[in-house]
Amino acid sequence: ELGPLDVGPLDVVSLADLHGDLPQALKIMKRLGVVKPDVTESNWGELGRTLWAAGTATFVQTGDVVDRYHFDKDIIDFLWKLQDHAEAEGGKVVLLLGNHELWNLQGVLQDVRPLARCQYLEDPGDRQKCPAETTAELQQAIKTYGRSVVQAALARLNPWDKDRAKWGKIIGPWGVKAAVAHLKAWDKEGAVGKGVRERLKDGRMAFFFKKAQVLFVHAGLVGPAGEWFLQDGNANAAAELLIAKTMRQLQEVASRRLKQREPLRLLDDPLSFDDADNESIKTEAFEALVTNGRGGRGDMRSPAWSRVCDEDLWNEQFKREVENPAGDPCAAVEQVLIAANATTMVIGHCPNDLNKTTPRKRCGDRLMLADTRMSRGYNNEELMDDRLWGLRFSPG
Repeated sequence: ELGPLDVGPLDVVSLADLHGDLPQALKIMKRLGVVKPDVTESNWGELGRTLWAAGTATFVQTGDVVDRYHFDKDIIDFLWKLQDHAEAEGGKVVLLLGNHELWNLQGVLQDVRPLARCQYLEDPGDRQKCPAETTAELQQAIKTYGRSVVQAALARLNPWDKDRAKWGKIIGPWGVKAAVAHLKAWDKEGAVGKGVRERLKDGRMAFFFKKAQVLFVHAGLVGPAGEWFLQDGNANAAAELLIAKTMRQLQEVASRRLKQREPLRLLDDPLSFDDADNESIKTEAFEALVTNGRGGRGDMRSPAWSRVCDEDLWNEQFKREVENPAGDPCAAVEQVLIAANATTMVIGHCPNDLNKTTPRKRCGDRLMLADTRMSRGYNNEELMDDRLWGLRFSPG
């Protein structure tokens, strides 16, 4: 076991994608010195137990805490509690929204593990029974219908899916019950959906965060669109549009853009927002922010969806969104860093391949890729402690 870092009062510690793996998340947060060493996955919720260990330091989690593994609700509750404890001791925890949080707010179920859905059931007895019952249902469904049909059914249990009854029959009653509880929790008035909106309003959650000369974003801020988000009030204006909408309304926006397969016309700068007046720009920025782009490759202008991390994916995003040829991703990052008076941009979103375990650097060390694929949801349930990495930035 590696001992905890000695975190200074002005340090900034960051951690990228956790994807539902609370035990691994706790392990790396204790090593990073932001969570007390005696905190475990079984005792963190105890009344009176203090979680925060880093004094007046700042901890930034860059998004994608949910999906792919089993402990989504636990990891959300833990991070929100850690945030409260840090504030009480003069520290700060900033939670950024990733594309997977946005997917859950839209009711997109495709990466929500069946056992993770059980955590949202309100009745404690149901929560206890659900994993075994759901597992048995799924095993039988796979024998009867095949794995691909079951995976499709799990992703399509939304109330607005016209074939929901058919999918529910395939999955079984416990699977449907858990999916309904998940969707209710993430909707506008649900426990998670309401909590996200409250935190967006008061700044505890955000789409990016800058401390000293480091800019933290889930997927990247690029070009003129990135500069627009940086300007005072603009990101909050886009967030207000998200806050006001229900799950169904967010899903309708996303669905409309996904069906728009044709690229936009040639723009003077494809990394800008095209509308002339400020209100239209806010709407366009909101749509780019919260949805998966045309045809499902993400919008390169979005802090939650950009693929500035990978040149091939970046080029693919351009082809989906605009007719212009793709520009240099590093130049788009540099433009935003200059505007933000920052030296480094730290992102998650783009997991390492299996041959690389540590954070990576691009663009002359100006862009740090911090998603080290630490969740067991990426690794076939295998514990891979060599992938447990975070970043620490100290003054000077």
